[in-house]
Amino acid sequence: MEKEEYINEESIISQVEKDFSPIIRKRGEQYYEEGYVLDCHKTNDCYIAEVEGSEIEPYSVVIEKTDDGFNYDCDCPYEHNCKHEYAVILAIDNQEFSEVELKEKVIRTDDTLHSLIKAIPAQELKTYLLSQKNKHRITLSFSDLSLRFLKYETKQSYEYYYNNLYNAIALKKYTQDMINEYMSYARMYTYSKEYAESYKIIKAMIEAYRGDNSIESEDIEPFFADITMLMRIIYRKTNAKLRKEIDLWFTELKKHNYCDNVYLEDMIIETERCNH
Repeated sequence: MEKEEYINEESIISQVEKDFSPIIRKRGEQYYEEGYVLDCHKTNDCYIAEVEGSEIEPYSVVIEKTDDGFNYDCDCPYEHNCKHEYAVILAIDNQEFSEVELKEKVIRTDDTLHSLIKAIPAQELKTYLLSQKNKHRITLSFSDLSLRFLKYETKQSYEYYYNNLYNAIALKKYTQDMINEYMSYARMYTYSKEYAESYKIIKAMIEAYRGDNSIESEDIEPFFADITMLMRIIYRKTNAKLRKEIDLWFTELKKHNYCDNVYLEDMIIETERCNH
């Protein structure tokens, strides 16, 4: 099977030439030769790459092998098969990719203004509206209601946070933006006393980096002070059931040399002090 895959990858140029015009192939060759293909990863029959282009941020290219040939996707503005995709084809042809195992992508479940209003108890919504009585006009915006009634928003699954961050770490892509977003939600949930949700996010972040053996990554290290503070609040303020769940997680971390990372060790020690 490995030999067959190797042969297919070796002959990829002849398989895709018909999908690209001669001028696009020539430009793609230039991009490849000039080193514009920054990263290329393979997972199953899908190749994911980043290619430098005319924008500040590199373009994302996805090339998927199917029974009928290949599917191409690039987020550049060109409407047809482009030079960025062909440059990636050349990288694949020359075996210039690393193989990664990704988790299943989990799509975020978002509320609408209508669904959020329906989820808010009538009395609470009435109290909120009456509190705005001194204003000449009341505008119900999703962002305002979301912050005020965070506990009624649809909650994301643990897999949403874990799987998507794990994949970002494996692909070395968007991790900083994702960590910033996750930490923002963890803070909001903590301050809204939604401790189970905040804990879910923090655990998913740490487990995603542990799962990729990159817990000492510079992406997450700057946030450990905030993570430790939030964990102390959660542990001190939450109910006995969630506290027991946290204890079980800490026990599992301790079995896997948690003290190898000073920040993780500090988080556990500082949180457990709330018991004393």
